[in-house]
Amino acid sequence: MADDKKSSGDDGFIRTESGVREAFDNAKGGISAGTIGGIVATVTLGLVLLLVLIASSEAVHNNPTPEARQDAQIRIVVLGLMLFFAVLIFIGIVFLVT
Repeated sequence: MADDKKSSGDDGFIRTESGVREAFDNAKGGISAGTIGGIVATVTLGLVLLLVLIASSEAVHNNPTPEARQDAQIRIVVLGLMLFFAVLIFIGIVFLVT
């Protein structure tokens, strides 16, 4: 009974992933599920790059010596690239699964 209520209801709302995907893909006008995924992926990657840029700027301003600034900058760029590629891999896996 609980499973039936979870997947479909008397109120007309779609409660399954496949139902939502089908509703988006078959809508006239509107936006498809693939487009929504692309928008979410682009915004996520943009936020990661913005985070790296802000952290890089802070590293330059908070270290007094050039050597410390360079070390912090290299560390932030490497960690930023690792995070960027981890997000790319995650998004790729999500798109492959769906």
